[in-house]
Amino acid sequence: MPAFQRARLAPGEMTTLSDAPPICLSNIDQLSLTTECTYSRNTKPPLLIHVRSSYDGFNYDTADLYTLTEDLEPGQLPRKTFTMNTKVNFIAILTENIDESESVSHILITATLGG
Repeated sequence: MPAFQRARLAPGEMTTLSDAPPICLSNIDQLSLTTECTYSRNTKPPLLIHVRSSYDGFNYDTADLYTLTEDLEPGQLPRKTFTMNTKVNFIAILTENIDESESVSHILITATLGG
């Protein structure tokens, strides 16, 4: 299921909790997030994916449950899958472009739930 989608992330931009829907994990044992994006040849890696947890889907921790790194490879569509075992009720995903001069585009994060 799509967990996050964005046409463009500006240089130095980080999304907010309201930019992606909460994902309920109350009956889930395993979560995989697959990330992909496109970017300029001059973009410096990495793109950061912040996973925050919540007990109710409204109030989220201020610290990351996981911080994931999408490595950028010039001339390729980077795609990477992260598998996590988690016992939280909800998560939300934030993305951060740490490059201060180049944007990242066509960002798609897909969640695969198992349990």
